[in-house]
Amino acid sequence: MCIDCQPIVIDAYPTLRSAHFVPNTDRPGILDGLHNNLNQLTARDWSGKLPLHGAVDAPATILLVQGVTNAPPYWNGTNWLAGASLTSGSNNVDIVSVLGTESNRTDLTLFMPPAKPQPFQYDLNGNLLNDGYRAYTWDGENRLVSIETTPAAIVTGLKPRRSEYLYDAQWRRIQRTDLSGWNGSAF
Repeated sequence: MCIDCQPIVIDAYPTLRSAHFVPNTDRPGILDGLHNNLNQLTARDWSGKLPLHGAVDAPATILLVQGVTNAPPYWNGTNWLAGASLTSGSNNVDIVSVLGTESNRTDLTLFMPPAKPQPFQYDLNGNLLNDGYRAYTWDGENRLVSIETTPAAIVTGLKPRRSEYLYDAQWRRIQRTDLSGWNGSAF
């Protein structure tokens, strides 16, 4: 899942100061994983609403998340909590704050796994080969050689990217090359 508790700070909007998306691990059903006998994550499923929280300048602010009027619970005066319904692939979450006649809007673009449940594949050495977003390539010494966006993730809106790695004789990573600009057959 593309939820790493990364803050989205909105500086340009005077009434909506910030919005964050956070993983919610204390509520069952939001994120569930299946593991194999080697304790490797083999599939991850998600459901429900993604918790969002943020801050506004004044407690009288009306907040709309995905077009739904929220009277979110405020705590400490101006902090709010709401939820957004998500589907596989690219999700655009509109957040609008209204205070009196002033209205401000921001859009969060969140990527959920292209497949539900999100599959994970490993090689016989235990190296992750595919996580639904990226394909990983390893050499015979179990060193990561490349990471590339999968076609399924590209279809959902992720940008095609590829990173390649080189190592010296002492197995130290000495170079990383990031490629973009996919033309349909090559970078």
